[in-house]
Amino acid sequence: MGHPDHGHIATSSPVGVLVVGPAPAETVVRAWAARGIRILHDQPAASPCLVCGPATPAFLTTGLNAPFAGFIERDDESEAQGLSEDALAAIRCGGRVLSITAAAAYGADVARIMSESIAAWLVPPQDVMERVEIALSEAVSNAVLHGNLGLDSDLRQSLAGLEQFQILLAERMADPALSRRRLYLTAGDHDGMIQISVTDQGGGFDFARAISAPVIPGKASGRGLQLILRLCDNVVGHNGGRGLTMYWRQDGNR
Repeated sequence: MGHPDHGHIATSSPVGVLVVGPAPAETVVRAWAARGIRILHDQPAASPCLVCGPATPAFLTTGLNAPFAGFIERDDESEAQGLSEDALAAIRCGGRVLSITAAAAYGADVARIMSESIAAWLVPPQDVMERVEIALSEAVSNAVLHGNLGLDSDLRQSLAGLEQFQILLAERMADPALSRRRLYLTAGDHDGMIQISVTDQGGGFDFARAISAPVIPGKASGRGLQLILRLCDNVVGHNGGRGLTMYWRQDGNR
């Protein structure tokens, strides 16, 4: 398995967005329309449809559960109102999508909300969902802290380093150029397997080198990725190390 496979993609299939609050800027509406995304003014008559609004737990939960197919955090300072091509492909193939800024993802229980959505949607065994939620939590944390915010995990090897890590975290969260970087989560049913991709807008990393590196006793950095590898049935890196796609057999067999 390589780059996320969303099967046959109907590229012309329209995607609806139910916007919470005032209508987006005309530039956003035009940009969305050019990609087959249309603004809705009422509950969706048919799928797929997303919710676009502030990243509160209530809106996240609503967007990630039927009749909706996902949630986009609203950012009136950005014309992008982020949806990646992979996210659109996943939606059009019946998947679930979350697009959220690093700042909001850091403060929200994204892994739990997405995991509960998948559990209600695909109904896999509980032991599978436990592995999904733990691995997803690690992947989201890595994408936010080390991807979008560019923080070095090696700083957390000592008390002084941990203090520096916290200082840098606060500084970078206060920098809109970093804190408004997007985190994209897509989830789908891929040939009897749960497929979840986590993609950030950071500098990326060498996935092949990271998974082959030996675990050094007493060293905290790199353990999150090793935990993800143990919890998943397959893991693939893509997008220059900015993306991680995880797979689990829905029947629980390993």
